[in-house]
Amino acid sequence: MSIIENRKLIQANTPNYPLGYSNNFLMDGFYHDLEKEVISFTNESEHDKDVGWKPVRHSLKEFANSNHRVLGGGYEGDTIEKFQEIFKQRGLEYLPKLFESFHSQKFANKIYEDLGLSKSNIKPLKLRDKNDSIGLYDFLNYENVYMNFKLSCYPPGSGIAFHRDNQRKLVGMLLYFGFSDGVNREVGGTQFASDHKAEDGWNNLQENHSFHENSNLEIVHDHKPQPNSFAAFFINDSSWHRIDPYEAEEDIYRLNLQINFMRSRKLNFLSKIANKFLRKI
Repeated sequence: MSIIENRKLIQANTPNYPLGYSNNFLMDGFYHDLEKEVISFTNESEHDKDVGWKPVRHSLKEFANSNHRVLGGGYEGDTIEKFQEIFKQRGLEYLPKLFESFHSQKFANKIYEDLGLSKSNIKPLKLRDKNDSIGLYDFLNYENVYMNFKLSCYPPGSGIAFHRDNQRKLVGMLLYFGFSDGVNREVGGTQFASDHKAEDGWNNLQENHSFHENSNLEIVHDHKPQPNSFAAFFINDSSWHRIDPYEAEEDIYRLNLQINFMRSRKLNFLSKIANKFLRKI
């Protein structure tokens, strides 16, 4: 039985990159049990060195004293195998099922269709192991991707400046679990922007994480961190987004899981030749 609701993502008004979202992404019964497990896991494993939480330091001064912590997120090793081993050691039930559902060709097809990536001249997605060597047929006919994951905990005062994500990612996705105390809040979400006001070439001159406000960027979708909400977006030079800090007296944190389709870069001999030829024309 699928744990994902059978409805298409809502399209946001981001003219230069596809963005879709849902306010009720997973089946309610499954999500209820999943959220309890996620909150329990993040609380109990915070200081467990075998799990491997890491602090994230921010480049902007206004966020420097409120570092959030993450599990995973590296480009090479944070695949499903790493997380499933952690979940197995902890005897978890619902997080393994969630990751298995995401790590499937069926899910890749859904995101491809819901975002309308064919309209952006993106070839169909083919989910692979990160160590696969891409043959010529698959290189020419598919956008070959593998997946990685990152679980994040944001305390009060933490935020992330405008950035577009590294283009080693093809599609970035976010599943929100709300806050660690179970209280719904409409603060601390993710703000997605459009650069339609900017002059040609402006994007090429900008650095990620260097500003939190910019007159060339207009917020077109402010995604509230409601439990069981979800957002997915294609990553390119225009996919600007940020996280606004929030204030709270309680000792809490906001939780979300980042799911990425990463571009597979390991090519076999014939695919390497074809790649060099295509780059020249």
